Amino acid sequence: MAQGVFSAVRGGDFWQGAAAGFVSSLGGSAAGGLGITDFMGTVAITSAMGGLGSVIGGAKSSENILFGIVAGAMVGALNFEENHSLLDKAIEAAGFDPNASAADWSNDDIKNNIANILPSLYNEAGSPSFEKMDVIGNDPTIEGQANATNNNGTITSKGVIYIKTSTMDRIDHLVSTAGHELIHMADYVSGRFQLWYSFGSNVAKAFTESRAYGWEISMGSPYAMQGNYSAYTSIANKFKSSLFQIGE
Repeated sequence: MAQGVFSAVRGGDFWQGAAAGFVSSLGGSAAGGLGITDFMGTVAITSAMGGLGSVIGGAKSSENILFGIVAGAMVGALNFEENHSLLDKAIEAAGFDPNASAADWSNDDIKNNIANILPSLYNEAGSPSFEKMDVIGNDPTIEGQANATNNNGTITSKGVIYIKTSTMDRIDHLVSTAGHELIHMADYVSGRFQLWYSFGSNVAKAFTESRAYGWEISMGSPYAMQGNYSAYTSIANKFKSSLFQIGE
């Protein structure tokens, strides 16, 4: 509809523009289904399909067909922007494909690549190292763990994050897990966790988990657990007024 209106506004035919938008949108969806998800590939296909759509809609002049191509390019660019999460964009900006495997990354590779993908968060967390493990502790469901020591109630970061190797099936899975754990590590380094811990270990866990799951959700991670976020946030909200009174 939008492309039809644009066509009419420029003095062209509404249906030619609408057809260009419709067919290019179908082309973009088909491209995604075929695994073509990069910007240039998406736009190239939607541009071609936009030109085809305008012809189907009745365009005969080169000017109107060109408008269809431009309309298709616009559809592809906007859809790419809408469908790519902040997590994907951060990964792509560092030169990686979010869908690619990270299975061959060493511990140093994980550290260096996460530092490039999430530089601000990595620095906030104190630039920790990473260690990949098939199983973390005795719980096969744990995908990551930010390590800290508890010395009579004093919480100190150990500067190392464990990563379960199964999360390395895709780079976006690894980055989502690493980012979640970096939030925990940043809470240790900043002293936030220590403050929350003074209200009880369950309170500290609720606050840091709410932040970590909230980060994944804000980044558009497909691995974010909305249920866990809601549960921890509900607990944390009960203590926010008390924390606010002491300046948190």
